[in-house]
Amino acid sequence: MEPRFGRRTFLLVSGAGLASAYLTSCTVGGSEDTGGQELRAAFLQPITTLDPYRMGSTVDEPSLMARGLIFDTLVHRDDNGKLVPGLAMSWKRVDDTTWEFELRPDAKFHDGSPVTAADVKAVLDYMVKTPTEQTPLWEPIDEVTTSGKRKFTVKTKQPMGTLPVNLTLLFIASAKAVGKTDSFRKPVGSGPYRVTAFTPSSSVRMKRSPEFWGRKGKSTSIELPYMKEPAAAITSLTNGEIELLWPSRRTR
Repeated sequence: MEPRFGRRTFLLVSGAGLASAYLTSCTVGGSEDTGGQELRAAFLQPITTLDPYRMGSTVDEPSLMARGLIFDTLVHRDDNGKLVPGLAMSWKRVDDTTWEFELRPDAKFHDGSPVTAADVKAVLDYMVKTPTEQTPLWEPIDEVTTSGKRKFTVKTKQPMGTLPVNLTLLFIASAKAVGKTDSFRKPVGSGPYRVTAFTPSSSVRMKRSPEFWGRKGKSTSIELPYMKEPAAAITSLTNGEIELLWPSRRTR
C-alpha cells in the first residue's frame, strides 16, 4: 500500500510553523487530498517534552515539529520565504533600536482565552534571562513594554534588524504557563492543533483546534508515535499503518 502522505503533505495537512517547514524540502509524493483523515507520522527519535523553552528541546527536530503544530509564532514565512503576519498582524521599526508590534484580534489559545501582549512580554522576558540554544537570538533585547492588550514594543541594546526573522522561531505560550514545566505536560497553545494526550518518549495525540485563526488543518487529528526499531517502522509505513516516517539524525 502506498503511504497517503508525503513529507511535504504533512506540513500542508498540519498547518505547521517554521519548525515543521523543513519537511517541504523532502517531498516524496503521495496524495494531497487528506480531508478528514487522521494523520499518523512516526519518529525514530522520541519526543520527550513539549516545553518550547526547555534547554535541549529548542533544536530537537521531533519536538520542534510537534510544537509547530501546538504553538504559533508572531511572524511566519510564506512558501517563498517572505516574512508574513502570524500572531502579530503588523510590525514596524520606529528607530534603530525600537520595534512596535500589534497582535491580531482573533488570536486565541486552545482554551479560548485571547493571546495578549502580556503573554508575549512574559515569553520574551523569560527567553532573555533563561539559557537555551536560542539565547543568542534574544540577548540584544533590552526591554519589552506593552500598551493595552494587543500592542507591545521591543527595545534593543543595539540595532537588531533581524528581530522579525528571529520571531519566526519563538513559540508563544500563555504567561501563566511560562517557566512552569508542569504546564507543558498537556500544553495549551495557539497553533492549529491542540494536545489531547501526551506520553513522553511514546506518543503525542492532537485534534484540530477550532480556535486557530489561520488556515485550518485538513486532518481532524494527528498522532506522532515513537517507533524505536527502524525495520518495524518501515514495515508499518509500507503497510499503511503510518503515513510518514521521519528518521533520527543517526539513521540518515
